[in-house]
Amino acid sequence: FQFYFRHQKDWSQFQNTTSTVDNYIFNLTSKYSFNKEWFASATFNRYNLNNNFQDFLSGELNFKPNKSKFNYKLQILNLLDENSFDVSQINDFQSYTSQSRIIPRYIMVTITMRF
Repeated sequence: FQFYFRHQKDWSQFQNTTSTVDNYIFNLTSKYSFNKEWFASATFNRYNLNNNFQDFLSGELNFKPNKSKFNYKLQILNLLDENSFDVSQINDFQSYTSQSRIIPRYIMVTITMRF
């Protein structure tokens, strides 16, 4: 397992008034090896941006044959099928909103050749 947590505190001051915004980012990655050729991983990300929660989940399955020049990977991304990544920060004297569209849930297959 891999675990990552970040707390970001943004503050601003205007006319002797201080305003703060707290953002939290949480990441958990789990990896599992079935044997020397097969392994899988799953990654979960949770964003708490000024009390706006967004979750993202992805998974991957890898096959690396021992005596082959090829590697194979199957990825499933955006398993929770999120449509956008939203950021909204509001404090005592300003507001900021941003929305980025996200590619819907999809599957990607990759074949890599080693020389």
